[in-house]
Amino acid sequence: MLLSKATREDRAYQVEVLIFYVIIKIMSLERPTEADLEAAAPNEIAAYVAPGLNRLEPGKLLPEVFVAVRRLVRLSGIEVVAFEAGTEGERVLLGCRKETPGDLWWVGMLNLPGSVIQPDEPLKPMELFMSDGRPVDTGHAVVSDDLTTPTDRILNTEFSGSVTRAAPVHELMRYWVSAESGTENKACVWTEVDLTEGYEGVADGGFYDTREIIDNPPADLVKGHHYWVEQGLLDRAQSQLGD
Repeated sequence: MLLSKATREDRAYQVEVLIFYVIIKIMSLERPTEADLEAAAPNEIAAYVAPGLNRLEPGKLLPEVFVAVRRLVRLSGIEVVAFEAGTEGERVLLGCRKETPGDLWWVGMLNLPGSVIQPDEPLKPMELFMSDGRPVDTGHAVVSDDLTTPTDRILNTEFSGSVTRAAPVHELMRYWVSAESGTENKACVWTEVDLTEGYEGVADGGFYDTREIIDNPPADLVKGHHYWVEQGLLDRAQSQLGD
């Protein structure tokens, strides 16, 4: 049913008043009540949420915000199978999830190192060319297939600088995944690492027997991670045959 001009103007005025009310709440740091949010339309909620999100630093979200964002969008992430250098793939690096506020899924569990790709990650750009060799002008878009930069960040941050990559990064697979933690576009890679000079052991993790992880995955290993360990081992063997 079409609304009269007067009705439309009246409704528009009501929306403007409500948005103004929400903005005043933001400026005064007064949190809207559950009743306010329950009664608000999506555009009115956006008027409250967007200014707050714009003040957050990329890649450093509080767990409560991260959980909410994961529900709304599909993120991009990387998981890393890292073998100990010099062991011919016989030992693989696993982290142990530290207990952090808001971690709802894998506290205290063994896991392959991994992370979402940060929006401000300094990825190495790549050039695109047509089949006849002409370069492609992508305008303002920066295209990249860089998996090395985020892999190095993940290894450094998850193990507090105690391990260093000692081999190139090899891509295993890119895939989509939906889990209780959200939905992601994932890339799984493998590489080799060594202890950083000055460290006697791995911080927040350790090296584990690869074959044991594959054949008898521990109960406290994140489900499915043993599959990627095996895929990394197989691809490592295949790449050596090609050398």
